[in-house]
Amino acid sequence: MACSNPHAAIGVIAAVSLLMAWFATALHTDDALGSLLRADTPDYSDYLAFEKEFPASEYDVLVALKWTGPFDTAKAEAIRTIHLESQLLDQVRRVTSIFSLREPPAGDETPPTVLPEVLPQGEDFKTLIAKVLADPMVPARLLYVGEKGGLAIAVATLKSEIVGEAGLVP
Repeated sequence: MACSNPHAAIGVIAAVSLLMAWFATALHTDDALGSLLRADTPDYSDYLAFEKEFPASEYDVLVALKWTGPFDTAKAEAIRTIHLESQLLDQVRRVTSIFSLREPPAGDETPPTVLPEVLPQGEDFKTLIAKVLADPMVPARLLYVGEKGGLAIAVATLKSEIVGEAGLVP
């Protein structure tokens, strides 16, 4: 197919090429995983709020324990089991959960934990959980108790040498 005006065709190609080059300089890429998941949904809003409350490092593993119904001693014992079992793993440096809470220090002694070894029942348990929720570190971070259910978070911090050996850190 012959072109009747080759100079005009070259001019159009040059103009389109310049326009494409100008747009290419304005093109930006974002390789963040969070930008791939961005959405205008309630779940994404919850994720953003969660990420803001729990700024994790590459060494932190967040364990979310969600339940329906009232918060009782059985659910608290399940959280304790996750906390204690996670501490026994060789790869874990420390675990933080509601079972990490301590009373304010008094003197040189190690302060006792807020949650005792044997959890109380009934109203005594509700009073104890109200005390736990009064701690500034707990609400919206480690424990949420609502009318229809709740959420507890346990943060397991991995040993840096384990993470490096696994090739999880650049």
